[in-house]
Amino acid sequence: MHPDDRADWDETRHVEVRELSAAAGGGAVVDQEEVIGRVAFRRTWLAKHAVDPTQAVVIAVGGESMEPTLPDGCSILVDRRRTRRRAGHIYVLRTDDSLIVKRAGKEGERWLLISDHPSWDPAPWPRSATIIGEVRWMARTLE
Repeated sequence: MHPDDRADWDETRHVEVRELSAAAGGGAVVDQEEVIGRVAFRRTWLAKHAVDPTQAVVIAVGGESMEPTLPDGCSILVDRRRTRRRAGHIYVLRTDDSLIVKRAGKEGERWLLISDHPSWDPAPWPRSATIIGEVRWMARTLE
């Protein structure tokens, strides 16, 4: 390692990348949660956004329902400490045997799952849904 690289290494913390996919659509089946790598984030960024890297995970998004915000195939950082539902925020939820990623919406007293893609209608928030965490960051490969 080059000496200049060591300073950059000390300024970062790593978040696990898990081989799961949160469906931006009908739901992804969760078979396993194998760690397949790590992504380095600057400590200053993590502190500014109050993200504890030991309580965060990076996963993939599959499907189009959250486009253009979260394109199919992008990676998202999920903060597992943020599980309090707030309207307008994006969450990964576990529903029965699948994971989905949606925006929380509210209509009167009723909570909804909102897709950012205009062709997807809002859906009722399932009673059995558990919030895994709030989406705090995304990245994608440019073609």
